[in-house]
Amino acid sequence: IGGMVASLAAAACFNRFGSKPALVALAVGAIASSVWLGFIPLDPTANPTTLLVALALQGAFINGVQTTMYAVAAFVYATEIRGAGIGWAVGFGRLGSIISPLVGTYLLRAAGAHGFFLGFGATMTLSLLSIVLIRRHMPKRVTIVAAVPAMEA
Repeated sequence: IGGMVASLAAAACFNRFGSKPALVALAVGAIASSVWLGFIPLDPTANPTTLLVALALQGAFINGVQTTMYAVAAFVYATEIRGAGIGWAVGFGRLGSIISPLVGTYLLRAAGAHGFFLGFGATMTLSLLSIVLIRRHMPKRVTIVAAVPAMEA
């Protein structure tokens, strides 16, 4: 649910501010929530509310970045190669889906749950750097409001 809400909010922000500020904000939120999760003590006797809120925020921000990047990809590629470019982007995303359980399992074993969540923060930091390096972002939409003459009675 958080991912859907974040994606819709990001789409609205794309129109108002452009894609770069919206994606930067989502990536920073993903990094912050991942770091927050990295420092939450995982005590089964503790109240789970903080953990659940942090997980919901992390899921929303990460999913928001992932899903809205497809819109940016559609804008970045020229019309002639747009389908191939987006196909490659989706393919690399699927490759990440295959590799991430292996890396996640390693992080859980080597560094525990805290290292696992900090690993998310590290990968989102790379995503943030990539977002900043993209040259062609979607610009904000400028709405032109035409002056309507007042009607006389």
